[in-house]
This record gives sequence, C-alpha cells and structure tokens, in this order.
Amino acid sequence: MAGLLSLLSNLIELRSDLFKLVWVSQRPVVMTRAKNIGIWFSILQAMTTISVLTNCVIFGLTSDLMAEFFPEWFNPSLENNGTFEITAGMGQYVMILIFGIEHVLILFIGLMKGMISEAPKWLSIELEKREYEKEKLMVSSFKTTPVIPPVNEATISKVYTRD
Repeated sequence: MAGLLSLLSNLIELRSDLFKLVWVSQRPVVMTRAKNIGIWFSILQAMTTISVLTNCVIFGLTSDLMAEFFPEWFNPSLENNGTFEITAGMGQYVMILIFGIEHVLILFIGLMKGMISEAPKWLSIELEKREYEKEKLMVSSFKTTPVIPPVNEATISKVYTRD
C-alpha cells in the first residue's frame, strides 16, 4: 500500500511540475532581438586582462615554479616551511620577467582578437550575396525608359525667358 501511495504521489508531483514548467515559468517573448551582448563584451575583455595581470603576479611571487626555473634568483626560506624568498638584489629581475610575461600574453590576446573574425566566412559571403541580390532587384525595379520631353523652340524659350 505504501508503494502505491508513493507512486501516486510521484505522478501527481510530476504533473504539477510539468504544469509549472509549461504555464507558470515561461520565458517572456522578446519582440526585438539584441544585436550583440552589449556592455558585457567590454566587461569580459576587462576580466580577461585583469586575470592575465593577477595570474602573472601570482605565478611570479607565490609560485615555486619561478624558483625552479630561476634558482639563482631565489633562496629557500627555513622559516616559512621551505618556501622560497627572492634573493636580495634579484627582485627587479623577477618583476621584469613578470611584466614581460604579462605583456607577451596581452599581445597574444590582442593578436588572437585580431585574427578571429566576428562572423564566419560563410556568413559574410551569404550576407554579400543577399546585398547583391537586393541591389540587383532595386536596379531592375527602377529601370524604366526615361521620358524626355521633345525639345523645340517653344520649350527652350519657356526655359530661358523670364516673365
């Protein structure tokens, strides 16, 4: 009996969830579509740049990888559980390397942004075809023989004489 009541309860809950999804929580119908993501594009670009900066600083100042790559720039610290500290006088080289890596990564981001087009090639071709067809249709619809009034002395004198 408990299994049958459980099955009945689940079926009722299933139907009520279906009703809520179909009728209660629908997405609103949008009359005009947005052309792009707007301000979010700039926000994502800023986040990308900031993430490059922070990750380079984290890599250079807190990671042990820098100490493994450049052991002459770091000394092992016995006080801080074997972590590495920058050797006196070598901090400028560490910072130059951090900023160099950061600039290379930002340059790489800029190059990738320039190399990747906003629209695929097939879409650009399709839009050009549609534009060409539209222009061709416009030209053919306006293509009529021009009506030129006959030129005689009366029309010339009408044009050049003042009343």
